[in-house]
Amino acid sequence: MRGAPLTDPRDGRLIGVVDVSGPLETMHPSTLAWVGSVAKLAEARLREHHLESLERLRSVAAPVLARVGGRALVVDRHGWTAAVTGMPYTRRLALPDAVSAGTRWLPTLGRCSLEPLAGGWLVRAADGPVSRAASRVVLDLREPRGASLQVSGGAGSWSRRLSPRHAELLYLLAVQRAGRSAAGLAEDVFGDPARTVTVRAEPSRVRRYLGGLLEHRPYRFTEGADIDVLLPDDPRDLLPHPTAPALGDGRRHPPPEEGRHRGPESPPGTRPGKSGP
Repeated sequence: MRGAPLTDPRDGRLIGVVDVSGPLETMHPSTLAWVGSVAKLAEARLREHHLESLERLRSVAAPVLARVGGRALVVDRHGWTAAVTGMPYTRRLALPDAVSAGTRWLPTLGRCSLEPLAGGWLVRAADGPVSRAASRVVLDLREPRGASLQVSGGAGSWSRRLSPRHAELLYLLAVQRAGRSAAGLAEDVFGDPARTVTVRAEPSRVRRYLGGLLEHRPYRFTEGADIDVLLPDDPRDLLPHPTAPALGDGRRHPPPEEGRHRGPESPPGTRPGKSGP
């Protein structure tokens, strides 16, 4: 059997697989390359469809934005920008998992109003800068299969469920507030400091919804954010599905008396409670 994954270019979700199955003796050495090429062609076609849908949304957006004052943009249902006015162009806007009309707080814009359009959303940013000084990030890892992130600040709050990979990445950065280089993070996650290209992709995806709260060179939470980590009662329940080598100590060590991290030297195993810089 030979197969290649097929992903949605809008959000990276796995949506299918190109599969060629048959007796081993009938397989040609070039079959795997052929299957990969078919998957790439299919993804390219999906990308074309997406660009066409953005063009249709752009035609809807033009007269709407012409009547809007201040900072505003029109995005599709996945956050990809079709048109913008009064602000720098942003390729993609991080939207909540469940988007609905009304006032919302978005990581890169702060307080915004969302209005539905045919095929997308009109996003109007509130006037005035949004302060990040009071931003608070709560990483809730108490449920083995339900890691979540809550962010609050002066402009409002929002929450998001996390994939296992993003949960382990944010946990590692939360307990190492001084930050990690790409090589250090690759060693933490994969046990191989040479896998920097692979590991760089994940912080880039996280920054789509965390915005400026996650910095790079090295990868770290911004100094102005208060980071709280809520851990399970049993250390063995700490992110049981991810396999990052750096999580081993957090699952083995018993919880200390105090549950607050005080810096990058703080142990990764703590009782349920708070973690901060």
